[in-house]
Amino acid sequence: MRATILFGGTNKERLVSVASAQALHRALPDADLWFWDVDDTAHEVASEKLLNHARPFEIEFKADDRGIGLAQALDQAGTEERVLVLALHGGRAENGELQAMCELRGIAFTGSGSASSHLAFDKPSAKRFAAIAGINAPQGVAIEDLDQAFANTAD
Repeated sequence: MRATILFGGTNKERLVSVASAQALHRALPDADLWFWDVDDTAHEVASEKLLNHARPFEIEFKADDRGIGLAQALDQAGTEERVLVLALHGGRAENGELQAMCELRGIAFTGSGSASSHLAFDKPSAKRFAAIAGINAPQGVAIEDLDQAFANTAD
């Protein structure tokens, strides 16, 4: 199996993802690097480009080539028997969608599977399942009830 660090993504947390990929690549220097861009394309990235990208939390990472569609890249990962090391945060990278795309193609990847990722991403449902398991979770406040929640804490 060939390890490939997949980083980036289509949401704002892609900046954090670049920093995660830098740390992972220092630990796995032989891994290939694929950047998932906001236009749903995947790009091969040179090690130096990733590691030399300064201020990843502030400056967008840009690929040097046109890339290929994400679905096509995942098909390639399956054909080449890659294991995807996910350095991704938020959105489709965490809500189970990417994981389902990998599972349907038989691609090995790090992290939780699609069902558990989807459940964990849905915070109210995750809290209900935690309660069923006997785990106490802090109460949440719906955004639309935020003003009332703050008013109640002032008492």
